[in-house]
Amino acid sequence: MFNYGSPMSNSSSGSSVGSELRNCHCGKSGRIFTYWSLRNPERRFLTCYKREGCKFFEWYDNDFTGRTKDVVVHLNNMRIVLEEKLSMVEEKLAMEVEKKLAVEAHNKKLGRTVNFFSYVMVVLVGVLTMTHSHK
Repeated sequence: MFNYGSPMSNSSSGSSVGSELRNCHCGKSGRIFTYWSLRNPERRFLTCYKREGCKFFEWYDNDFTGRTKDVVVHLNNMRIVLEEKLSMVEEKLAMEVEKKLAVEAHNKKLGRTVNFFSYVMVVLVGVLTMTHSHK
């Protein structure tokens, strides 16, 4: 997969790479992009400055060694697994928040019911007290 975001800046880790860029077949400086695949993890390459340009292509950096490639692929796979786990945790959290809001709404309704019956009981006690004292 290609990363066709903005091309890399002309400096990397403080060293200028602008003078090292080759021109594409259109005569313009090539642009640096990043390619991601299992076979070429995060490989940088030069291509034409136009998206549908002259089809110029050249690897910009050296291929990773086998061990480095394995580590990069492993770390990328771990990132994918962790993103999936995070997504599941976020979904579970959203469900728990929804349940909590439902319980709070139910408790509020019960509280109003309890208050109503408390008021009714006070009125009944008052009425009974008044009728009993008039006898």
